[in-house]
Amino acid sequence: MSLKTLLAVASAGLCATSIGSAAEGWAQMKSGMNRLETAAVLGTPLFKNTGRGFELWIYDSGAEVVCYRGTVVAWTAPAGTGGTEGRQLDLRPFLKPVPVPKPVSVPVAEPEASLDLIPVRQMRLPRI
Repeated sequence: MSLKTLLAVASAGLCATSIGSAAEGWAQMKSGMNRLETAAVLGTPLFKNTGRGFELWIYDSGAEVVCYRGTVVAWTAPAGTGGTEGRQLDLRPFLKPVPVPKPVSVPVAEPEASLDLIPVRQMRLPRI
């Protein structure tokens, strides 16, 4: 057996075991998990992006995990794994209702009594 063939067989075996463990990890995903639990189940993501309380973790094969304020709220498992293909994003448990402000009525000022104004053409500057 050549060295290339031996390396190819060894790498295929390693990939098969990592794919099996990844499938088990996606099957264990639950909404409400924290970052540490998610990293323990799925491993380290390839890329993390954060903004406005959200955190997006990107894995191989288009798999993603969405966290909101440190809690898993949605994910998309890679195709062909035993896990759920995707989960709908539901932020209702995390959001608080905002009271709607009452419209403010501004009192309308009464027009002042008409002042007898002189047209500009008729104005005269005082003599000094």
